[in-house]
Amino acid sequence: KSVDRFNEWHISAFVTPGGAKFLMVHDLVNEDGVRNFFIDVYEIWMRLRLNPFYTPDSEITNKQFILRVRSFGQRYFGSG
Repeated sequence: KSVDRFNEWHISAFVTPGGAKFLMVHDLVNEDGVRNFFIDVYEIWMRLRLNPFYTPDSEITNKQFILRVRSFGQRYFGSG
């Protein structure tokens, strides 16, 4: 859900069972879309974290990961 608001922007948060925090700033009120987006991102983030070549707490530069997150954004929030 939206945890805060700044002017016309909503801030949503997702906390993983391990304590990692995902934040999203958006202008649409679509709680189901936000929840589904975070769940999908969490699933691919966990797959990335399980990769033995990934260094924890490093910047994510995997192009496939970035493209998948963008596709989830388009799926749940449109191309805007």
